[in-house]
Amino acid sequence: CLVALLLTFSYGKRFARPLPIPIPDRHSPLEFVGSMASLQKSANAHDLALENIYPRFKTRLCRKLGLPGSASTQAVVAGLKRRTRIKDSEVELMRLFNESEAVLKGDAVYDQQLVDLIATMRRISGELK
Repeated sequence: CLVALLLTFSYGKRFARPLPIPIPDRHSPLEFVGSMASLQKSANAHDLALENIYPRFKTRLCRKLGLPGSASTQAVVAGLKRRTRIKDSEVELMRLFNESEAVLKGDAVYDQQLVDLIATMRRISGELK
């Protein structure tokens, strides 16, 4: 009877500290993306977009082709041509990798060149699915 009374009494009680009411975040994720884009644009840091995309692109290719992440550009291009039905020639693929790596090393890049490189990477990623 005492145990039943104790259970009934403690049913609505908490045995921990009260938790604060969660405050919803008022910022949208696109707000962050927009502010980062405007900062990169004002700093003329166009190569940062490629710096974010190219390593993931190459790592994904290496994983799909069964190559180590540190594989050379020639090995990745040869694997792409051998194991997939990518329409690009080996010369075009080598140009993509070489230009991307040159930009990452500090070479200047024009807006249209950057857009072309990233569009090619996106197209190749789409063809691998």
